[in-house]
Amino acid sequence: MINKEVVMINNKKSERFKTNIRRKSKKAAIRCERGFSLIEVLIAMGISLVILAAAIAIMKSMTDSSAATSRLSELNSDNQAAMNLIRRDLQQIGGSGVIAATIPELETLG
Repeated sequence: MINKEVVMINNKKSERFKTNIRRKSKKAAIRCERGFSLIEVLIAMGISLVILAAAIAIMKSMTDSSAATSRLSELNSDNQAAMNLIRRDLQQIGGSGVIAATIPELETLG
């Protein structure tokens, strides 16, 4: 008889324990389904904003560098064309030997 009572008490305790676990797991599940808090969303947005600003700054820097390189290349091309015109004009004058001795760049161009 005592054994049956002990078994019944143990069964009741185990049922209460199982019920408590179920309640706790339901609360945990509800807590997980709530989503992000306002602070978490604001922090994520701030971090995203910093990363976006850095990416835009890098892109602007690269665009400016590319534009400067293009301008420099165009200037170099214009200078080369001007030197070719000057060399041709000086050669037509007929003094290529004297002029080449005084302007060393003309020797390398022609």
